[in-house]
Amino acid sequence: MNHRLFSLIAALAALLPAGAGIPRITVDAGKSAGPVNPLVFGANIEAADDRGIFDRPLNAPINPHAVAQGEGTWDPAANRPHPNIVCKLREMRIGMMRYPGGCLAHNYNWKQAVGPLSERPDWKFGIDEYIRLCRALGAEPIITMTDYALPAEELPEHMAELVEYLNAPATPEHPWAMKRAKWGNPEPYRVRYFELGNESSHGSHNLVPRRHYTPEEYAAYFRSCAAAMRRVDPAVRLGIVMEPGTGEQHDSPWNRTVLEKAGKEADFVVLHFYAPRIADQTPQQALAAVLAYGDQVEFRLKRYREQARALTGRELPLAMTEFNIGSTGNKPYPWRFSFLAGLMNADLLRIWLKPGNGILCANYWQVVNGYWGSFRSNEKGEITLRRAPVSFFETWGGYTGSELVQTAVANAPRLDAAPVPGLAVSRGGRLLLPEPFLPSKMYPKGAILYHQDFHFPVQRLY
Repeated sequence: MNHRLFSLIAALAALLPAGAGIPRITVDAGKSAGPVNPLVFGANIEAADDRGIFDRPLNAPINPHAVAQGEGTWDPAANRPHPNIVCKLREMRIGMMRYPGGCLAHNYNWKQAVGPLSERPDWKFGIDEYIRLCRALGAEPIITMTDYALPAEELPEHMAELVEYLNAPATPEHPWAMKRAKWGNPEPYRVRYFELGNESSHGSHNLVPRRHYTPEEYAAYFRSCAAAMRRVDPAVRLGIVMEPGTGEQHDSPWNRTVLEKAGKEADFVVLHFYAPRIADQTPQQALAAVLAYGDQVEFRLKRYREQARALTGRELPLAMTEFNIGSTGNKPYPWRFSFLAGLMNADLLRIWLKPGNGILCANYWQVVNGYWGSFRSNEKGEITLRRAPVSFFETWGGYTGSELVQTAVANAPRLDAAPVPGLAVSRGGRLLLPEPFLPSKMYPKGAILYHQDFHFPVQRLY
């Protein structure tokens, strides 16, 4: 690990141009740039039935690490969060926790995850336990509603009943809220944020029956479920799901159609960015790619916001409910656990915090355990392995206050970044984009595009 760290530091030094002025950062602590949004320090846990989703077959036993132990956050024997895990997550300033966990929402039937523990021997970590975990962390809950667990015509009532369970007063006209009170939680939880589906454009994986919405079908699902949920609680805020990827596909047929047909009913737009994909690059090339990525992300966020405004007639905030480096494999190195990934994700937190980028919340994929976890724990809640990204989140958590302050950067070094999947070529601080990125109706051919969030010009690649 030290060898890799020193290699990256040497690579960074090698990227600085000879004779360049000394970089200077000026901080004006007397000028506020707005409040810190705690919801951008969010995280994900996978805490539902994963059979038929990825590698776990449908006929396998249910995974207790997910449904009983909350992916290592919950002690089912003591019926409480693991104190060590809570302490670590609070050090990392986790301000929002997303549940039940990405694609596991496809098969998530919330009614299996409520009720007396004696009546749910597998699901020791369910809805109520998740809320308790959020409260122990001081984190806002965000729940991903299922898109494929039931036939589409049954989902509006199914979702409305969950909102009733979570948010309604325990009165006879709210039978699910009465059950919540009977099971030990008389007061409403007042959960505000819900995503309707997760990466719904790719269907329900290997579940039986397999379900897969067209964009038009997803839009109908969103409209009907949103109306049913708001009849129970008009205060809920509902997110509409875009295609996942690198963020380069803002104008895809899926995104355009669902925004046109259902975007006016949404409160926020859900994005998942995984990029750039680092594989066999040298340390210098890999570092250049992640350093160039942040500015390109800002450009992509602007495109999503512009498109949402054009298709819905109003501003919609962006919810980045999953993000990480785009390297998913383990060869030649599991980059998701690297210093490089930590550096990139730390820079993304800076971008999520900028008020002009319109970010409602952001949820790192993912903090504890699982395939992507930045640290691992055992059944006793003891942390057994730390990955390099943890230190970056600890630093953000330990040194972030409540107010953003004005800063300025002078003599920032410029470098070249070769294109990799999820990253356009960048030369000397200039982002070079292929034709699909720049709408010809807005910008003349060959024009240089400037905008206030960039520190460099953007031009076509030809």
